[in-house]
Amino acid sequence: MNTGSHRRILKFFDQVSLASAIFLALVVSRPNFVNLWTVGLFAGILVIAMFLWFLVAEAFDAYEREKIYCLKASITSTLRPIVILSLIALLPSLFIRGGVLDVLPGIVSAMFLIPLGRTLAFYTLVPGTPRRLLLIGDGQEAEALLESAQPEMKHTHHVLGYVDGRSGQEVSSTAKFPYMGSVEELSTVLATKPTDAVILADGYAGEVVQRGILAECIESGVEVLPLAELYAEVTGRVPIDYVSDTFQSQLPLERRVSRILFCYSKRLMDIALSSLGLICLAFATPFIALAIYLESPGPIFFKQKRVGKGGRVFEAYKFRSMIPNAESGKAIWAEQDDPRVTRVGKILRKTHVDEFPQFLNILKGEMSAVGPRPERPEFVANLEKEIPLYRARHAVKPGMAGWGLVKQGYAASWEDSRTKLEYDLYYIQHQSIRFDLVILAKTFLDTFTLRGR
Repeated sequence: MNTGSHRRILKFFDQVSLASAIFLALVVSRPNFVNLWTVGLFAGILVIAMFLWFLVAEAFDAYEREKIYCLKASITSTLRPIVILSLIALLPSLFIRGGVLDVLPGIVSAMFLIPLGRTLAFYTLVPGTPRRLLLIGDGQEAEALLESAQPEMKHTHHVLGYVDGRSGQEVSSTAKFPYMGSVEELSTVLATKPTDAVILADGYAGEVVQRGILAECIESGVEVLPLAELYAEVTGRVPIDYVSDTFQSQLPLERRVSRILFCYSKRLMDIALSSLGLICLAFATPFIALAIYLESPGPIFFKQKRVGKGGRVFEAYKFRSMIPNAESGKAIWAEQDDPRVTRVGKILRKTHVDEFPQFLNILKGEMSAVGPRPERPEFVANLEKEIPLYRARHAVKPGMAGWGLVKQGYAASWEDSRTKLEYDLYYIQHQSIRFDLVILAKTFLDTFTLRGR
């Protein structure tokens, strides 16, 4: 069973545990449980609780690989989601007579049943053994990429070694991974070394298919993955140095019915979120404006040219967080502890509130709630020349929140932009409404815990 199957099993056990907790709460609070009204109530509460649980649990990385293979980490990762959902359930119950007594049995049950369910899942269905990998290709070539992913792979993957991917090639003697033999000996290696997946180093896929090795692995029940795909699966990043020039053809183009449906759903979500955001912003703006002006007299709002979908330039709106004329006409990267940022600006940036006027950009259709963060034209011109595939991030609308933003933060240098691009490309490949909701949940978490710039 692969990690995806294990993750689904873990989610199933969480569902059963949550449903059991809600059922027990209704049994305790309503002795005459079996009637049409209570069954409908149970179904309604269950749907809402499941939706909120997976949203909050994903935001706290409760289904990351380490949580699947490490029991302690798995149980610990559920504590904060349980606390948050308990608070969400308790707040409305405070205004209902006897509401707290109705909710408490469910909270207590969930605190006991969810960790219990995860323990049962771990010992009965989810093996704790790391996924065993065999590399086909140059072991030294794959070494750097796998070492950079080591923190995420520590508990979940084990590289057995590598076989020489091309006949007539000299075997690398400096690779840290043990040499297992030539590619002609692959059958023997697979027979003697239990292997879960064969990983193809860059440039070896064509030869592997041509020599029938792919079919041989499939017949042996061994999964076959390109090295770049494994890295993306583990880290949530696309390694731009290890993907081919045809990568852009794998991006989701708007040509299928499912893509059209997704685009309409995403636009409806953008309109709903931006409308709600602008209503809230209307009440908050006078107080924010006063704070900005008292510390640093000058404009309250700030407009800046950014590059959007298809390379089109638009003006993004922000609350001013720096001193007036901070750049003097020259585009400069915003640094950590940037001296140009005011004290009020630091708070606005830490909470991402400085970006809230971009709700107007979202409503206008220039941006989306979720997508790659839009960059300035001055920086884009250089980044496109220096970083492979940089233009691919313009395949979708830029976002106010983004996968690169929650995983890596704001770009303050060429290196930051390169790393953020890898996260952005992963998002473009895997975008969905569910993924967008997870990113939004993580963004709200960053906002409330002051983990912005």
